[in-house]
Amino acid sequence: MLSLPSDIQLLILDHIKLPSHLKALCLTCRHLRALTTPRLYKKITIDLATYDDVPRFFRCMTAGGGAHLKDTRCLTLLDDALPPEADSLQPNRLNFDQPPGPPQDEATNRVISPEMSTKVGLILHVLPRNCLHTFRFQSIKSLDATLMGKIDEYQSQSLQYIHVTFGYSYV
Repeated sequence: MLSLPSDIQLLILDHIKLPSHLKALCLTCRHLRALTTPRLYKKITIDLATYDDVPRFFRCMTAGGGAHLKDTRCLTLLDDALPPEADSLQPNRLNFDQPPGPPQDEATNRVISPEMSTKVGLILHVLPRNCLHTFRFQSIKSLDATLMGKIDEYQSQSLQYIHVTFGYSYV
């Protein structure tokens, strides 16, 4: 691949979608590392419901990954942990006594916790200003006004799409 013209190399890299494959190419040689690193950081997905995703993100940033955030165009934050009352709605478990989902007033009062809000705020703060084209937040809880203000403050000039999914994600 190294003997091919650089424009052909870039076209080939455009077809590699899995981060693990991009990472493997980064580790092969300096030339491919320079070509694949921007693609590796183009889309970042952080699962807020997973214990280690946020600390791993910050460890990566302090280990030098922060220099590559300028290439990030899409940030997806997931918080898909189902609440305990949704256990009866899992596939292969039928419950005819209870309507799907929580009562309407309970669903509308769900806002992310202050701790989660702080984590999301720090993630937004680490990103270079006006680098994102797309921001996605998928959760059973809503973002608070403070976080929406931070998104506006940090990314308003470049942001083209905001996707906020509020509600239950039935598996």
